[in-house]
Amino acid sequence: MKLSIIIVLGFLAIAFSIGIFGVVLITQSQEAMQSSIAENSIILAQETLAKLDYNIDARVLQARAYALDLASEDVLIKSNEDFGKIKDVEKLILEIDKNWTSAKVTTPFMEDMIGNSLSQEVREEFELKEFYTEHYGFPVYAEAFATNKYGANAAQTQKTSDYYQADEKWWIEAKEKGVHISEIEFDESAVVYSIDISVRIEDANGSFMGVFKAVVNIEDNLALLRKLKSRELEAVGEDQSSRDFEWLDKTGKIIYSSEGGQTFEQIGDDFFKNVNENKDNFFISSGDENESDELIAFAVSRPHEDHKDLGWVLLIETETVDAFAPIVELRNTFIILIIGLSGIAVLMGILISRLISKPISNLTASVNDISTGHLNNQIERSSIDEINSLSEALDRILTTMKRAIKRMDTPKEDAKTTEVKKG
Repeated sequence: MKLSIIIVLGFLAIAFSIGIFGVVLITQSQEAMQSSIAENSIILAQETLAKLDYNIDARVLQARAYALDLASEDVLIKSNEDFGKIKDVEKLILEIDKNWTSAKVTTPFMEDMIGNSLSQEVREEFELKEFYTEHYGFPVYAEAFATNKYGANAAQTQKTSDYYQADEKWWIEAKEKGVHISEIEFDESAVVYSIDISVRIEDANGSFMGVFKAVVNIEDNLALLRKLKSRELEAVGEDQSSRDFEWLDKTGKIIYSSEGGQTFEQIGDDFFKNVNENKDNFFISSGDENESDELIAFAVSRPHEDHKDLGWVLLIETETVDAFAPIVELRNTFIILIIGLSGIAVLMGILISRLISKPISNLTASVNDISTGHLNNQIERSSIDEINSLSEALDRILTTMKRAIKRMDTPKEDAKTTEVKKG
């Protein structure tokens, strides 16, 4: 193999090694960036979900505190005493409930209850208090009412759909466990998305006296998520924003999406199973023909001492094409750099090979000439010290050979001269 080819291949091998190193470096950088983006998104999801949980926890605490006051209210005490004197109390309550649910308008019985002193107090505390509207910009509570220990309404801010509550799941769970928090749903009567908080009412001795229920407007949570998306748009621009937020309930229904608002659509079972089995984690979701891949980070709400686990999930979805744009740019730059280095390596290999191989070829040609008897050819010098030393050595050998040949030819010339003289 020619020396020039060996030199060019050597430089190409160096360029190829640099390329391999670059690929490894890019791969590791992409993985590190992916992990960094995912970890930051998980932290953001955890912090945001903690705020969503806190808003509800604050309402639960307020309802529990108010339930302590209700235990000493005369209206509730008297309601329990009056119903306790009735022989078949459940039959009476069911009859009232039947008339209640069938009534098309508010009856005098309902008006009396809505207008009693305890109802007025509840209404002032939880529905009509101007502080909430002024502070939050919307009414926090859509409805609130209290039942006695028999499950019959004792006080209410407005007409409820029924009178008897003891057969309701929320009432039973609040009585047994102290607190019940419902799933988020749309309250048609109040025209708000809400969550029901029900707490046990008990006296100083721990005796059960009834249940207090508040229908809480979740607009503050929705506003928080909308603000989060708004900040995202302000930071990167509306046309460049690729990060979206989705708030799911424990069944996998979308409570809120920054793409579509309050949808209450059911996400895929496999998708939701993956989320529940890997709490506070991330994964890459492959998009279809019209959608790009997404990095999905998520957090799941944790149990609270005052209530069971809400099971809420917050997803942060980031398109990988935008999330990994810096590493893609770095990769493309490195590819261009590798191609450039390979080209430079080939050119340098060619130049160096010519610089080295040409004087060696000339030297080889000189040796071949000498071997065929051409002793008078001039041996070229080289700018490369080693090759030049070799040329000088060969030149000395050639000089020595010429002298030796000259000595060998001298006796013959002397003999011819002697013969001429004798003749």
